[in-house]
Amino acid sequence: MNNLFRINCLRLFLALALSLSMVAGTIQPAYALDLCVNPGGTDGCFASIQSAIDAAADGDVITVAAGTYNEALTVAVPGLTLQGAGDDVGSGTVISVPGVGSGIIVTASDVTLRDIRVEKGDALGDNDGRGITIGANLNNLILNGVTVTGATNGFRVGSGQHIDGLHVLNSHFDGNSIGWYVSEETASSGVFTKCQRYKLDI
Repeated sequence: MNNLFRINCLRLFLALALSLSMVAGTIQPAYALDLCVNPGGTDGCFASIQSAIDAAADGDVITVAAGTYNEALTVAVPGLTLQGAGDDVGSGTVISVPGVGSGIIVTASDVTLRDIRVEKGDALGDNDGRGITIGANLNNLILNGVTVTGATNGFRVGSGQHIDGLHVLNSHFDGNSIGWYVSEETASSGVFTKCQRYKLDI
């Protein structure tokens, strides 16, 4: 039984349980799932982070084991938490993405990225690419224990994009050509509101 089929069956079961509880006169909260990723795709986990993201739903938590994952990610699931094993080379969760493009593109609100390392561009021997890119107007992005290195732009907010509720804690955006990049059009309209930062190195 593949992971996606198993997860869909579990969601169907939970939805049925929720429907029965509503019929019985009690309403239960929505159920979130805990998904997992490891380099070998063993023990019921996914082998790639993007596959787990594609199978996730609002509010799910994806726990990513230590290792190096050679893939670019698009996070389009609201309320998703991506929990790594740390941002240290060798013992942490490393997203290693050579070439042009972004390591992680976030297009959904209420996303949390925690304890991961993104390596782009110069860190991999080329000279282009972005670490984390905001690809839509969104609310409540949390970066906690995140390191981005070797990118043209460590953190990029494109033209016209806006973040309402940005929280950056214990994170590092060093070793990039530009730590944070905000386009002129975006900056003039107020890119960040309700912004909090703690122990941020750029």
